[in-house]
Amino acid sequence: MTNDHMNYAFFSANLHHYVPSIPWEEHNALYSIFKKYHIPRNPALYGATITGLDKMTRAGILTGFHLGQHELLPLYLAGAGIDFDILISKKVYQKYRHSLNLHRTSLEVADRHFDFLFAEDKYIVLQMKRALYSGRHILVFADGNLGTGDIDGLLVPVSFFNEKLYVRRGIAFISHLLQVPIYPILDKLAGDNVNIAIQQPIYPTFEVGRTDYIQDCMQQLFDLLSDRLNGKWADWACWDYLHRNGMLCLNDSEDASIELLNPEHTFSFHVESKTFILDRLNYNIFVI
Repeated sequence: MTNDHMNYAFFSANLHHYVPSIPWEEHNALYSIFKKYHIPRNPALYGATITGLDKMTRAGILTGFHLGQHELLPLYLAGAGIDFDILISKKVYQKYRHSLNLHRTSLEVADRHFDFLFAEDKYIVLQMKRALYSGRHILVFADGNLGTGDIDGLLVPVSFFNEKLYVRRGIAFISHLLQVPIYPILDKLAGDNVNIAIQQPIYPTFEVGRTDYIQDCMQQLFDLLSDRLNGKWADWACWDYLHRNGMLCLNDSEDASIELLNPEHTFSFHVESKTFILDRLNYNIFVI
């Protein structure tokens, strides 16, 4: 069951953790915008403009972010004639199975097609290699934080606004392992049109070691995201759950016992019969 007050509490805490320059009193208005923006969209009501297709010279990893149009993005990319498969977790697939398969069916009618590759599959690296070497791209969302041991699910820290974000490095790992480019994708809604921009590719080379390439590549991807979000904070779907998917790592040494007395950054919410107080400054939570 959705608990809107709890979701707001963590949205606010996460936003402040990374962008403390936004005053606390502005968080509620931003959360209202956030909720209205991140809703299912009917593809029949929107058009799309795609730029940068000429940059995709060979099969690679199409890398998007959860910017509100992530459900529509595969439809528009396939409609532009791009051949690709989607890397997705089984959990996400099961949650959105109905709508995802409806979209896939609509494309098959138009003689377009994409398949789902599941990140948990023990043969996922082989499946991705087969797809890429046959000329099909792989679409993945860098901020989904999905991964397994087979695609190197280790986390690497990247600078993100005022703090560090811990992200899975599988995208860069596969890029270097198979020597295929990464094509970052940014999207933005403008009225009833989705503007999709293919950014400059990130190319691996064997001259740059895998560890260095992974760190640099993931930083480049999240630099693009931070530039995209600057001033458009509500566009990112991850603000209210990045504390649950491993992206946020807190400093355990902080002691906020005195700061808790400041009502400016404490927020209470109810879960069933219990009342919780969250110190949004450092994530200390209390039951009363």
